[in-house]
Amino acid sequence: MVGKHLTGVAAAFFMLFSGCAILAPFNQYSFDETARLKIESLRLVRKADRNYSLCARTADSVMAGLNSAHRDGLLRSKNKESMAQWEMLLDPSQGSLAGTLNRWQHKGTLPRDSIDLALKLIAANFDAISKLEGNKGK
Repeated sequence: MVGKHLTGVAAAFFMLFSGCAILAPFNQYSFDETARLKIESLRLVRKADRNYSLCARTADSVMAGLNSAHRDGLLRSKNKESMAQWEMLLDPSQGSLAGTLNRWQHKGTLPRDSIDLALKLIAANFDAISKLEGNKGK
C-alpha cells in the first residue's frame, strides 16, 4: 500500500514540476516578426485619415502578416498569453488593429482622435507580445 502511495506521489510530483514551464521557448523569428508587424501596422493606421481605398492593398498585406504570425503562434505549445494578444489584434470587434481597419474600411476615413487611440491600443498589444517573447529567454 505504501509503495502505491509513493508511486502516486512521485507521479504527481513529476507532473507538477514538469509542467512548470508555462511559456514556449524563445523564438527569434517570432520576436523579429512581431517588431516588423508592429512598425507596418502603426505606419498603416497613421494613414487612416486618408481614404481607405488608397491603402487597401497595404491593409490586406498587414492583415496577411498578422494571420501568418497568429498561425505560427498556434503551432507553438505553451503560448497562450501571446496568442491572447494576437487574437485581440485580429478581432474585428475590438479597438485594436482588425477593428480599426474594419471601421476605416466601412467609414472611408477615421477622425484623428480615433486614430490616436487605436495607435496606443495596437502598440500596447504588440509591446505585450514582444515582452512575452523576450521574457522567454534566449
